[in-house]
Amino acid sequence: MPAAAGGAKAGGSPVDRFIGAKLAAKGLALAPEASREVLLRRLTLDLTGLPPTTAELDAFLADRAPDAYDRAVTRLLDSPRYGLIQTGSCPDIGQSHGRLATSAANTVPA
Repeated sequence: MPAAAGGAKAGGSPVDRFIGAKLAAKGLALAPEASREVLLRRLTLDLTGLPPTTAELDAFLADRAPDAYDRAVTRLLDSPRYGLIQTGSCPDIGQSHGRLATSAANTVPA
């Protein structure tokens, strides 16, 4: 697809075209589109806190269907790992300063 103002795809979304035009007016451009491997890695890290497994990555890269990314999102949202992240049940080393928060003040009643 040919590039539009600011590096936005000519057939891209209205938001992409709007942002592309604003960037072009300032002499800037959108970052290049990420590879499929990078997209899955970002998505999986955001939704589960873990990188994709080799099998997940291989399956995604082999799937050339137009809705492959949408199905990956759905699969990850249905994953128990996503639920752990959303409920705060997964220990976050960055926020716990290297120790697991196990005091009564930091637990959620069952």
